[in-house]
Parts: sequence; C-alpha cells; structure tokens
Amino acid sequence: MSVSVIIPALNEEGTVADVVRACLADNPLEVLVIDADTSDDTASRAAAAGADVHNWRDILPVEPRPGKGESLWRGVAAAKGDIVVFVDADLESAAPGMVTALADPLSAPPRGILPGPRRT
Repeated sequence: MSVSVIIPALNEEGTVADVVRACLADNPLEVLVIDADTSDDTASRAAAAGADVHNWRDILPVEPRPGKGESLWRGVAAAKGDIVVFVDADLESAAPGMVTALADPLSAPPRGILPGPRRT
C-alpha cells in the first residue's frame, strides 16, 4: 500500500524542513506540505527539504476557511496514496520511523474480526 504524508503548515519555517526529512526517510509515496498562506519561508524550506508544496488555495476552487482542518481535508484531496498520514509541521522531535509507525496499523489486515460461520 502506498502512503501519502500530509503536513499542514502555517509559519513553521523553523521546524518544517526537519519534519519533511524525517518523513521522507520512511519512503512514502509523497510528502505534501499544505501551505495555508504562510508569511515566512515555510514553503521554500519545505520544498528545499524535498516536499511537494501546495498552497491550500490551489487544491480546490472553494475559498479556504481559516484553520488546520481546512489544510487537512485539502491535503486529502491532493493525496495520491492508499493511506494518508498526518504529521504536524511544528514537531521538534520528528524522527525517521514515525510515518511507518503511523501507517503500519492501517495496512495490516484487521484483527478481531470473526470469521464467517463454520461449515461442518
């Protein structure tokens, strides 16, 4: 299964590049930074770190509403992966392995599901 990482971002130039690099270390299909009209260097630092940066206004034709949720669902609209993982742009402890840890439970077969009736 392919994994898309969505990183909603608003003025996170100090941390976004490290977050992007940590996510890319897990080899997802894509790392999308959804830029909510930042006024600093968040978008350029994310792109330089290897993310595919989208301004939230360019994803859908509807005017965005302020808030993180808007960036999240617009990111889902832009994502191509089978699984979507959300990671915050302001993480100070971002590390390789976090995307895998978040995605693995979603790619495993469900547990605890009872099989169909037994035939005897």
